[in-house]
Amino acid sequence: MKHSIAKIFSHLSTYLLFILFIGLVGTFLIIEQKISFSKVNNLENQKKIISSLVSLSKSDANLALIELNAKDSQLRFEIEKLYDVYQYNITDKFFLGNEDEYLADLERLKKATGAFTKDAIFYYSIPINESLVGNTGALEEESKIIMQNSYEYLYKHIDTMLLKNINYDENKFGIIENLAIFSFVVILIFTFWFRRRLHAIYEDIKFLYAVRTQGNHYSMFSLEMDAIGLKMKRKAVPNENPAFIDQVTGINNHKGMLTSYAEKKGMKDNNFTSVTILEIDNFSKTNRAYSQELTQSILKKVAFSLSLHEQPTDVIARTDYNQFTLIFSRQSKELAFKDIEKIRQSISEIKISTPEQGVISITVSGGFVIKENNVHLDESIKIAKGILEFAQSLGGNKIAQIRDVANSNL
Repeated sequence: MKHSIAKIFSHLSTYLLFILFIGLVGTFLIIEQKISFSKVNNLENQKKIISSLVSLSKSDANLALIELNAKDSQLRFEIEKLYDVYQYNITDKFFLGNEDEYLADLERLKKATGAFTKDAIFYYSIPINESLVGNTGALEEESKIIMQNSYEYLYKHIDTMLLKNINYDENKFGIIENLAIFSFVVILIFTFWFRRRLHAIYEDIKFLYAVRTQGNHYSMFSLEMDAIGLKMKRKAVPNENPAFIDQVTGINNHKGMLTSYAEKKGMKDNNFTSVTILEIDNFSKTNRAYSQELTQSILKKVAFSLSLHEQPTDVIARTDYNQFTLIFSRQSKELAFKDIEKIRQSISEIKISTPEQGVISITVSGGFVIKENNVHLDESIKIAKGILEFAQSLGGNKIAQIRDVANSNL
């Protein structure tokens, strides 16, 4: 079975888009991992800040409050950064389903930070307000314990968030691991698959490009290259063996038809092969209505019209004085018959002007049959000739099929 280069390159285009998609997903996951690192650094930085706030010097209470307010603003800014970067954490939000939990932890962090800074501000404000309070010792000790409890709760909550982040990253790594294994297997398989096919196509090109070919021992891998090879071979036939060519029209004669058919019949195994016998109407060997020169001109114009519709897998030949045999390979029976109808119409449009007889119109009648795989070519030709006689009985300029003959007998 030969392969289509068009399909291979279509699949290759899809494969390259798949690789591009994997590359984009990989880049996206790297960015998300960087976001995860930034969250860890952010939380660790918050731990350092709150740790520094519980050990401020009380020798200068005003300076301690100024530093505490500055650190409080910094903590709030760090928390807002956590909200902002989480907008780009698509994996956690949509694939792991951690959005509600994480946002709830951020809310608790925000409230705990506010409570801690409030308690710290009250504690460090006591020396300034001691003139307003009778006994500051007990109050200072109590407020220190409250601040310490707030600090421990906040510190423990940050540690909890760090542990959860590790768990999030582990789950995310599971997705990345599965994606990486799947991508590697797919890329490995298709890389070798495409490499083999591209190498085979290159070998086809080398064979066609070579000055000295390997003869009939080389089997083409691709349909398109096989078609080019057959076309080159068909064009070389007149020089190699003139006995296969009709001298008047320049297309195959009966021997050339059999040779070409033998070379091309395995080119598209899945297609339908049709055999059509076309005969020029009112143009017989026994009733020669035109001069030899005009006769040859008509035959050449008909042959030229046939060649315009010829595909690399087709065989056309002049097999009798006014008969042409067409062997077409098409994807469907309907398409094969449609192409024959187009040929009939194009020939009917041929007009030849002569001084003696004026304008001559040319028409053809034809017998169309689908060749079964188990039927010999000669048998199909015989059937097509029988259908041709039926088409001529209808007045000519008509292509008939087996079903037309069958319907007429009903």
